[in-house]
This record gives sequence, structure tokens and C-alpha cells, in this order.
Amino acid sequence: MRVFILALATTFCAGTVSADQQAAEACKSKLSPIGQEIYAASLAQHPTEATGREIVKSEVEKLMAEGKISMSDARSEGQAAGDCLKLLK
Repeated sequence: MRVFILALATTFCAGTVSADQQAAEACKSKLSPIGQEIYAASLAQHPTEATGREIVKSEVEKLMAEGKISMSDARSEGQAAGDCLKLLK
């Protein structure tokens, strides 16, 4: 009986995570290529609610320094990538 309950709980939790991941992936697919790069680089750093904004900001600043994104596009691209990351709760 314990094994059944544990298996059921694990399945339920996995389904919830999967739904969040699916929503985030759907959001990511709508991003521009540079937005997808910001999203992927930020996700690789395992952002939390407390650190997510700073991680995205750091990635955007890095791309600006490399000349891959203009200052005028930086805010909107970072915001869009951050909105997708928020879906991962």
C-alpha cells in the first residue's frame, strides 16, 4: 500500500512539473532567437524567484557587451525571457 501511495504522489508531482515545463517551452518557442538565448542561459543557472531577475539582467548585460543585442532591445528581450522563466515556478 505504501508503494502505491508513493507512486501515486510521484506521478502527481511529475505531472505538475511537466505542465509548468510545457508552458515555459511554449512561451520560449515564441521568443526571438536572442530571447531564447537569454532564456536558455538563465535557465542553466537554476534561477529562483529571488535570483531570477538578477540572472536575466546579467545575461542581457553580457549579450550587450558582446554586441549581440542593442541597448534599445535589451529590456524587452530580457522581460520576455523572464516572463517565460516565471512559468517554471
